[in-house]
Amino acid sequence: MSQESTYVDTSQLPDGIQQVAHKLLAGFNMAEIAGQL
Repeated sequence: MSQESTYVDTSQLPDGIQQVAHKLLAGFNMAEIAGQL
């Protein structure tokens, strides 16, 4: 199985959205992110 990497540029997003995007890309689900915020 090959592992594919994808680059996502979040630098133009507002700070709060950047935080959520980084957590999603790190593998957290929405419930976990909501609990952390």
